[in-house]
Amino acid sequence: MSKGEIQYFLMFIAGIAVFWLSSYAVAYLPVIHSTNLANIEGLVATLAIYTLGLVLLLLLTLGRRRSPKAIVTPAIIVIILALAGAQLLVHAGHGRIHNMTDLGVLTFFSYILYGAFYVLGNTIAQRLARN
Repeated sequence: MSKGEIQYFLMFIAGIAVFWLSSYAVAYLPVIHSTNLANIEGLVATLAIYTLGLVLLLLLTLGRRRSPKAIVTPAIIVIILALAGAQLLVHAGHGRIHNMTDLGVLTFFSYILYGAFYVLGNTIAQRLARN
């Protein structure tokens, strides 16, 4: 494996790990009795942790070549993709999850999806850092 392939693999694993970590952040938020506000609060906290993880990883991987454009642009793109992915997962899973196997398949695809978002963000950052 080349250095680039290893880096993309590690970014994929990091995306999965941060997605898993961000899903546990909701447990530490204050209790809101309004369902809609609680959902919004959980989504904002999850996106904040997911995006912070990407920004920190890009700062580590880009090193001295970092520029604000190479960090901010992928972060914004990944936020948009993560929001779209959340909507996709909610609507794809609604009414279709009937047992633990269905839930496991949906969870598996969500981890793959959010890991791929980190790889895409890293690819964009690498190209912007070259220019």
